[in-house]
Amino acid sequence: MIRIRSKREGFRRCGITHTVVPVEYPDDRFSKKDLAALTADPMLKVEFLDDPEPDAGGEAAADEISAMTVKQIVEEIAKYQPVEPLKGVKKAELIGILKAHIAAAAGQKE
Repeated sequence: MIRIRSKREGFRRCGITHTVVPVEYPDDRFSKKDLAALTADPMLKVEFLDDPEPDAGGEAAADEISAMTVKQIVEEIAKYQPVEPLKGVKKAELIGILKAHIAAAAGQKE
């Protein structure tokens, strides 16, 4: 798993609009060339994570989000951040952004 966080909201690199909220991507999401560019960029914090064991509740929430339309996902993201920088972002990446916001909000409540 690769986690990327931007120092500035809406910063673009490798065709992706990055956010200040960390977003996780699968290990095979980026080419070696893209990974080199991402890790070398001082505006981004790139972390390589071990894949966590999924829990039953997390899987159910992930299934709910995956079943949402792009419009619904963007509406949910709008509760956490401006959505203007998200134009043209693919559904899989939007799902990652929303999951990161939900996880961050859950961490703040604890």
